[in-house]
Amino acid sequence: MQATVREARTTGFTLLELILAIVLLMLLSGAIVFSFSSLQKRTQLDEGVQRLITVVRYAKAHAATAGRPMQFQLVQGTNEQNETGIRVLWEPNPKEQPGELSDLRDTLPMVEAVNDLVKCQLPDPPQPNAEQIEDTILKRFVLHADGSADPGKLIVTSRDGEDQRRFLFEIIGITGELKKRELNTNEFTNLLEVAP
Repeated sequence: MQATVREARTTGFTLLELILAIVLLMLLSGAIVFSFSSLQKRTQLDEGVQRLITVVRYAKAHAATAGRPMQFQLVQGTNEQNETGIRVLWEPNPKEQPGELSDLRDTLPMVEAVNDLVKCQLPDPPQPNAEQIEDTILKRFVLHADGSADPGKLIVTSRDGEDQRRFLFEIIGITGELKKRELNTNEFTNLLEVAP
């Protein structure tokens, strides 16, 4: 009878073994979640820059298709914190309402996604005594129907404070080509110090 009791004990796991296995699984899953969240934060800036490029390319294509210029604007106050963001505007009815601009509806979800992911700023912020275009518009880039654009640069940073990387987003005037590149700390400092 003692032999059968011993066999029953060796076929299962002890309570200590089960607790140890559960603790190890919890530690591993915690490490995976922590690694994934830091990886996800790092991709926020990359995704925001790609979406910004997509918005501008879409607006350029719409300008060519509609035969009318589009305005890509850097504006102040796009959210509750009064931070800068982008807008894409056009003149839907130039004959009946000339100069009347409105948001390009097709781009609204894309613009909202960009503004949620990244912050945009000018490399050469307006001087305190400089005349602003309007109260909320910091910079206006016109995307023309022939594919050209007003030249300009934006510095794009993540809304996540932990990601310290910065990208320079540039629109080349004559060709309307879009360029992006990551800035190191020295380049970023130099861009902000250089006056236009």
